[in-house]
Formats: sequence, C-alpha cells, structure tokens
Amino acid sequence: MFSKEISKLIHHICRFSIFIFVLSVASLYASPKTSNVLSELKNKQGYWKVTNVVWEESSGPVSPEFHYAKQIQIEANKQGFFLSKKESNKNTEPTETKKKISQNTYVALMKELFHSNALHLSYEEPPKQKVLGISYNSFSIRVGSKQSRFYYVLKDLEKKEFKKKKEIIQIMKRIKL
Repeated sequence: MFSKEISKLIHHICRFSIFIFVLSVASLYASPKTSNVLSELKNKQGYWKVTNVVWEESSGPVSPEFHYAKQIQIEANKQGFFLSKKESNKNTEPTETKKKISQNTYVALMKELFHSNALHLSYEEPPKQKVLGISYNSFSIRVGSKQSRFYYVLKDLEKKEFKKKKEIIQIMKRIKL
C-alpha cells in the first residue's frame, strides 16, 4: 500500500514537471516580442509615447523621365496613429495621402521595425559633404526620447555592410496606404 502511494506521488510529480516544462517553453514562444514592443511604445503609466518614423528617398538630379521622390511617415500622437505617403515621379502628379490607422496596424509596423533594430542604430548627423548629382536619402525613428537616424545614397544599398539598413528600407517600401 505504501509503495502504491509513492508510485502515485511520483506519477503526479512527473505530470507536474511536464506541465511546468510545457508552460515554460510556451511562455518563451508566446509573445515576448509583442510585450517588448509595447514596453518600447508605451510609457510607465501605460500611455502611448509620441512616435515619428520617416523614410525619404529620391532619385536625385537625373534625367526627368527617371526622377522620383518618396516619403513615408508613421506617427503616433495624442490624436491617434497615422500613416502618410508622399510620392512624385515623371509620369504622375505628386500625391500626398494621410490616413488614421488602427492600433494593431501601428504595433505591427513598429514590431517589424524593432525586429530589424531600427531604434538601436546610431543617430547620424547629415552628411557635410554635398556631391553634385548625388541625392542623400534618409531614415529616422523617434519613440519618446529614443531616436536613431541614418543617411544613404542609392549605391549603398548594394554593399554587404549595409544589409541591416537595407532591411529597414525594405520594410518602409513595403508599406501600402
């Protein structure tokens, strides 16, 4: 009888251990990145931090038929969450669109940018040297008091050491309004 109780106890301990193991593994995969994103986007009181993300790219001074300029901006402020896009090229009139987006859309966009470490890059000063015929493009992000910014020319996109920044630019280019 005593061995039967010990056997039951061992069985329960094994089941409990398996339960704890499964729970700990599940918590690793549950959504730590979402909670990390929310902790970056909200202050200690639970209010959304003011956020501004801007990507600007242009072709520079090229032949008019190849000229283009694009700007995409993500904003969070007291009025809500917004996405705006400005675009111009030779074939169409310049367009400017701004729309309010949902909290979920905003968090998803920011999650993708945070995953690429956009907020943890250095804050670059504008290039001092201006080269005739070269257009400097930029990406900047500010969430609360944290910010980063970088500049690039289109040829930089081909460099291996530019891979992380290119990933950020690709995220911004994929945004549809």
